[in-house]
Amino acid sequence: MDPIETLLAWALPGLIGALGGLCSLGYPGPVKAKFTIGFFVSKLLAAFFVGKVTGDLAPHDATWRSALILTSGFFAYPVLGVLERRIKDLYERFLPGQP
Repeated sequence: MDPIETLLAWALPGLIGALGGLCSLGYPGPVKAKFTIGFFVSKLLAAFFVGKVTGDLAPHDATWRSALILTSGFFAYPVLGVLERRIKDLYERFLPGQP
């Protein structure tokens, strides 16, 4: 397998997640955000990250894997918020009193 194929295989879940994040830009959320290029890039990067993590955690032979990655990319910011709270809770539980 050449390096380009290896990179594309690695990045595919993130790209699928970014597609979900791109779709979420057209969805009218509860707060109408003004479109800026910074918001657009940050949304795509967050969706790529969440899609990549979700894709690596989901079973590769599951028929619902692509749908899960797309959905997690669509909801990237709420997923990141939940992950942040859970990781902080785990950190506090296992390392109490640490900064």
